[in-house]
Amino acid sequence: MADKLIPVNSRVSVMASQVVCVIAPDYKEYVEVHLLDGRVEYLEYAMRQDRWSAKSRFEQAVNDALKGE
Repeated sequence: MADKLIPVNSRVSVMASQVVCVIAPDYKEYVEVHLLDGRVEYLEYAMRQDRWSAKSRFEQAVNDALKGE
């Protein structure tokens, strides 16, 4: 298993292996990144409508890093 540092927002990057799950709660304007140590960071993205795309891109980056791509 490979690992890679992935940016979450302008102040935090996390190792892919530390990500437990990524959640985009209904009726909220943010995406939560839950980490193994219990922290929750909020994914940064540009536009309100881009929430689902940002979630998908982050999940893909984590999956690619864990596969070694």
